[in-house]
Amino acid sequence: MKKIALIFVLVSGLLQLAVEFPSRFKKTKLFYSAFYPEKYFSKDELKYRNKIPVDGNVGTGLYYYEGELVKRGLLKRVMWYESGLEEVSNKKGDISVWYNKITRSIMIRNSENPPKWYSFDLLNAWMPMINWILWFPALFYYLYIRKKEKQA
Repeated sequence: MKKIALIFVLVSGLLQLAVEFPSRFKKTKLFYSAFYPEKYFSKDELKYRNKIPVDGNVGTGLYYYEGELVKRGLLKRVMWYESGLEEVSNKKGDISVWYNKITRSIMIRNSENPPKWYSFDLLNAWMPMINWILWFPALFYYLYIRKKEKQA
């Protein structure tokens, strides 16, 4: 059973590496920037122009909102439910977002405080870190078990 768990950790770590490599380790950078939110996050607003339904989600109210960031002038898009848009919009109808300077990505937050390392928005960035922290001990322990089996 230990061997199966170790193999699972090793394979999931390699798969996580394969997923992160093409995106230039975006989740890892997001994880790092979460420890210094005042330095790497800035509040902005997305003035959306287009509302595009997400493919395959017809009738769920899930849309891509494409538009321009007010302070930065960058074109970005974000996915959000139409029914929850009022909660994250300001009086002008712009969507409140936080811009990450390292990853150049945005996340919807209707808060005046930048996201912290323990916030719900950043849980997705924690998974690769947990995988990679467990990967090396799992590899060494797997090799140790294999060595013991060969000696026996």
